[in-house]
Amino acid sequence: MAESTFRLTEKESLTVERLSYIYESNKAVATILSRELADAENPDAKEMLREVCNSCRASFLEMRVAQDMVLSSRIDDFYSKRVEFAFDFKAQEVHCKW
Repeated sequence: MAESTFRLTEKESLTVERLSYIYESNKAVATILSRELADAENPDAKEMLREVCNSCRASFLEMRVAQDMVLSSRIDDFYSKRVEFAFDFKAQEVHCKW
């Protein structure tokens, strides 16, 4: 298994960090609303829950696209490998194993 730590540009780090926070925030809201509205009979409540869940999915995909762009520019054949990674925004690095 290969292992490496890659430096991020400031723009890459800020972009992925921002998208990560947006996703985590959306996920927290979706979790709370799912718990509160799971048994709701009101169609408006169900529609609101659907919209929040869709927003959460969209923010996850946007975050993953940004992460994949960073990783694929540094790891040859990135998409054919099983890469474990952790972003360290404070150090502006990403630690990878594959």
